[in-house]
Amino acid sequence: MNLNVHLVNGACQPTNGCPAPVDISRSSGLLRPRPQTAGINPDPVLTFLVLDDDPVFAGMLGEMVVFLGNQVVICHHPLEALEQVSRRDFDLILCDYRLPEMDGCQFYTRVISTKPTLAFRFLFVTGDVSNTPVLELVAGVGLSCLIKPITLSVLEAEINHALSQAKTRSGRQHLTAPRPPAP
Repeated sequence: MNLNVHLVNGACQPTNGCPAPVDISRSSGLLRPRPQTAGINPDPVLTFLVLDDDPVFAGMLGEMVVFLGNQVVICHHPLEALEQVSRRDFDLILCDYRLPEMDGCQFYTRVISTKPTLAFRFLFVTGDVSNTPVLELVAGVGLSCLIKPITLSVLEAEINHALSQAKTRSGRQHLTAPRPPAP
């Protein structure tokens, strides 16, 4: 599956003639790093979930994750993502805050109620810099929030930071996962 993207100033941009993201929007299949673009990440391949209802942005974010040497499952709907979380393990979840049927906070709460080990393995994404609920959530739980547009260097740094924090926190994990602040 090729999404026809290229890097412009560290950010993925669709190339001219880029087909509509039909291939990826109708499937939540696993994208694997290609040998010619993989290898930036010296660690073993990790598996990420990208949840964003914008197929173009989700595809570009997924390609960036793959470029960094990881596997990615892309979902465009939170219910589809919940199904994926129930069926496989993920090393990190990149989640848009504004989603159909439930917001990122509700999705987070549902995920950690069934898999509390994922509590510190979330990176939230938003295009709304004044999004108070997501900022309160990430501050209350101690997670990170990426503001769109996202460059490859920022994504790589935040992924490394989130994974490092998750390892540190899992060593001193409490009996229950942190709960997001009340609305």
